Amino acid sequence: MEAARLLEVSFLEEMLKHSGIAQTPSGFGGGEGESQFSSLLLHEYAERIVDSGGLGLQEALFRAMNRG
Repeated sequence: MEAARLLEVSFLEEMLKHSGIAQTPSGFGGGEGESQFSSLLLHEYAERIVDSGGLGLQEALFRAMNRG
């Protein structure tokens, strides 16, 4: 089940990355440090979303992985 959870976290991380949620507003920014740590922030967002119920992919992924 942990592998399915990690897949859902990874999927959400990519979705959040493409949504632009970690982009710095144009008038304000944390410099080079912010850009280096934004991926960690996205990972934590994805972890928290999955921990609070996620998108429901975890169970479907788990069943699909056990089908084979």
